[in-house]
Amino acid sequence: MPDELSRKVADFASTVPSVEWVEVAQIQRRARRRTMRAAIVASMTVIGVVAVIATVWSGLQPPPPTLIPDVAASATPTTASPTTASPMTRPTIPQLALLQPEDAGPGYEAVQPYIQYPGQMGDAWAMGWDSCPRYAALNITAYRQALVLIGRGLSGGGETIFNDISLYPEGVARQVISDAQRVAQACASFATNSESGDDHEARRTFSVLATGFAGDESVLIGQKITVHEKATGKYVSGYDMATTMALIRRGDHLIKVYLETDNAPLVKRLSTKAADRL
Repeated sequence: MPDELSRKVADFASTVPSVEWVEVAQIQRRARRRTMRAAIVASMTVIGVVAVIATVWSGLQPPPPTLIPDVAASATPTTASPTTASPMTRPTIPQLALLQPEDAGPGYEAVQPYIQYPGQMGDAWAMGWDSCPRYAALNITAYRQALVLIGRGLSGGGETIFNDISLYPEGVARQVISDAQRVAQACASFATNSESGDDHEARRTFSVLATGFAGDESVLIGQKITVHEKATGKYVSGYDMATTMALIRRGDHLIKVYLETDNAPLVKRLSTKAADRL
């Protein structure tokens, strides 16, 4: 047995000169490089995923909103600071500041929550006002200064309720409320093309239904759409539509409550609850 062990040791020793022994420091440097390469690959994978998500988000225009995870920051609604923030410290608004299912009534549930930042927001608040011939001349731009916008729908217990909240720099939310009234007055009545055919037109009317019913200030705006023959002006049944929208300001936050029906009493009731939640 000792002779066999000696032979094996001698065989192993004979291979040693052909082995390239590396200094400890060099081994450590290689290990660090491998670790860095692994970290870079992992980082690039994450960046790639984030880039895909960002590309998808950047193309979104509400409505309809896109589904995202709940962005509640705490169990208690808080007021976000209306300051321009870096991507790492973006302002947010807790989901609990939005209308809750119990505010709407039995059978309702929250659907399609979303959050948007500058560059992702569309003109949804304007309800298509940009089709009004007099809209462009009003130079409405204040609403574009929103720092963050969150929203969702409530459905299942009756008509669907749309609710969102946006945060603006100091003083801008007040201008947005004023702009909404200016547009409703300037675009009180106008016609656009109708989906029912080229020989028909859709006649839109906007009206301010109420002011000062919730929050620091508020405005309730109703829209009605009817379809008529272009040649004769004859009313065409079956295409009537109506919307009711409330804008409520609380400090530098702007709340929107929106229904795709003519229901001012319900919107006013929900507006009071929405203002109390913020």
